Amino acid sequence: MKTNGYSIATAYQQTRVGHADPAQVIVLLYDGALSRLAHARQRFQAGDRLQAELSVTKAQAIVNHLRNSLNMEEGGEIAANLHRLYLYIHDLLVACLRDDRPEPLAEASALLEDLRGAWAEIAKQCREQTDRNRSLDGVAVRA
Repeated sequence: MKTNGYSIATAYQQTRVGHADPAQVIVLLYDGALSRLAHARQRFQAGDRLQAELSVTKAQAIVNHLRNSLNMEEGGEIAANLHRLYLYIHDLLVACLRDDRPEPLAEASALLEDLRGAWAEIAKQCREQTDRNRSLDGVAVRA
């Protein structure tokens, strides 16, 4: 179903991202990469190399975006470790395409799942802190 050139799903995703805090956006990026890798595995199994390659390329773009978004100056050791991990994941995806084999997708997906879980917890803590701050603001206003 299309509406003004955009699908309903695309409009929904844009709304989700537009209302998300930075930690939630990172979780959404991980979701996007994981979704594309799952699609790539399905396409490899179906023998559809072109669609598999397109999905892997989209996942690579997301991983590169995550890597390029790191604040290396302020992020210290955590940012440096994430940078190396993103490069490793990118290399796994390159190997998948170069060697025309889906096996590296499993390791890349597992790593991204772990990172997504950590960022989901950070996003949850950020939301809880924001909610607490809003509650305190309400108390201060009533006082």
